[in-house]
This record gives sequence, structure tokens and C-alpha cells, in this order.
Amino acid sequence: HTTAHLSKHPLRKNSVIKPVIMLNLGDAEAKGEGLSTGHVADRARFKVINATEIAVDITGPSRAKIDIEALPSNPDDESGFGIAYEVDAPGEYTITIHDKGAPIQGSPFKAQIHDSAGSTTSGDGSGTFTVGSGSSGDPAKVKVVGPGMVTGMAGKPSKFYVDCKNAGGGGQLHIRLLGPAKAQLREVEPGYGFEYVPAAPGRHQLLITFNDRPVPNCPFVINIKEDPSRGEPYSYPGKVVLDGDAMRGGHVHKAVSFDVLMADAGAGDLRVSVTGPQDGAVKDGKVNIRNNPAACSARVEFEPTVGGSYRVEVKFSSEDVPQIGR
Repeated sequence: HTTAHLSKHPLRKNSVIKPVIMLNLGDAEAKGEGLSTGHVADRARFKVINATEIAVDITGPSRAKIDIEALPSNPDDESGFGIAYEVDAPGEYTITIHDKGAPIQGSPFKAQIHDSAGSTTSGDGSGTFTVGSGSSGDPAKVKVVGPGMVTGMAGKPSKFYVDCKNAGGGGQLHIRLLGPAKAQLREVEPGYGFEYVPAAPGRHQLLITFNDRPVPNCPFVINIKEDPSRGEPYSYPGKVVLDGDAMRGGHVHKAVSFDVLMADAGAGDLRVSVTGPQDGAVKDGKVNIRNNPAACSARVEFEPTVGGSYRVEVKFSSEDVPQIGR
């Protein structure tokens, strides 16, 4: 479940750091291919025109990553917002769009997200595999068994089996393992036997769909244990939390800040970058990071020099930090 908000208002002194564009107001309308279809791990796109303050909510088999940016004014009166989103699992997603608290025409929209074309086993814990021929197989008759469905150990392979023999036909099998850190997924017996190697201990979710629909009991919750023979600490980028005023906006020529909370993230290096709407948007090009070892946190601070949309990227142990806000 993911919700994103963005508003648009006339520029004024000490304006909020959000897209600032005067609009020719009218009835809000959404259009674009991403409202009805898309592919796993690909950015699906659509736009909302004649809107001033939108909220976008996307629900489905997996969490959606949503980016919203203002569209420039143009003679066709199609100023508004561009939305891009990305999901980790195929299936049907519901897209709900509000403008100033009210649903826009056509909302909610239903988008069918398909497996990524030509994808195979990968190092990010996901893969798409062909089972049999055709696409008439029934996901409700697929069975998933094996020791790896209950527990596993960080850094060690765990095996499970996806039995499609009673599905009544073939199709596309999509598998993705989600957890506090990236994992590897391998096909060890074509269309049947699989093996995953989680990078860190903790609670994981295994998402399995057949012909774009979840199999019974999906998602599967798996408890991954620590490897007692490991001599170095684990890293959990998925447990880093970002919180603070800069996550919601700020004012030009005034320092804005946010906290990076790493108490549950284990060991790792923190890297932060801020990109503004134009060169020189961040004063002196500096992003200051003050570590607080006692609290396992860091305070990030920068000063914007112009109004507009700023992109903040945070990496922990070279992985993107996915969680924003408490």
C-alpha cells in the first residue's frame, strides 16, 4: 500500500519547496497507459491534468514506489502532474486519485501489471520462469512446498518447489523474495525447483504468482536466521527510516533537515545526495551530515536557494533506502 501527495500553489516569499506553477483550473482528469497496464520493475506512467493538490494511492500484490512531479504549463491547457510508479509483483493494482480531497473522474482505476518481458533469475531476489506451454494454467491449483518455505539462514541457500502439474496448463511463474536486504534467486530444476540466498536475517516475504495471479497462501512469510559462523555484522538497508521536515517540504534560503534513523539497520555506510530543479539549487552544493553514534542516527541538512522539486537519494551499504517517514 503506497500513498503519495503533492500540491501546487502560486510562488510567494519563502515558498514551500514543491512545484510552483500557476494553473488554468478545470476538472481534474487522469490519462496515460499506466492507468491500465504495466510490467514488473518497469516504471508505469500517467498524468493528471487540471489539478492543484493531488493524492495518489496504489494498492495491490506489492508496495508501489511513486514519483510525482509538476508538468510545465503549455498552450493545450494540460498543466498538472506526471506520475510514475514501479511495483515488484504482477497482478491487479487499484489506483485511487484525489484532487483537493475529492476523487477525480474515473477514480479508482484498475491496472493489470504483467511479468517483465524476458526477465530471468536475478540478484535482486526475483525471476520469471516459463512453465509448460500456453497460458491457461490455474494459479489456484499450484502448490508450493519445501523447507525454504518455513525458515532459512542468511548467506545459505534454501530450497523450495512450485508444483504446477495440476494447474491444467502452462504459463508464466513470477517469484520475488522481499526482506531487509537483497537476496539471490536461482532456478535449480526448470519450472519446479528453486533456491534463494538471503543476504541478512529477519522477516522475509516470498511472493509467487502464476499467470499474473497469486498462488494459494501468497505471500509466504519466512523467518531467516543468522549464520552463527559469520564473523562480520549484518546490514539491513530496509530498516533505515527517514524522518523530518525535509521529507514534507521547506522554504527557500532556510536550511531544511531530516534524520536518518539506523538503530535497526546494522552496520553500513551512509551516503546522501540532493538534486534540485537547477544548477546551484543547493547552496554551495553542500549537503551536511552530522552523525549521532549514541542514537544510531544522522542529521542531514541543506539549504535550498530556489523553489521547486528536490530529489533526495539515500543509500545505506550501497542500497537505496526504501522507507520514508515513521
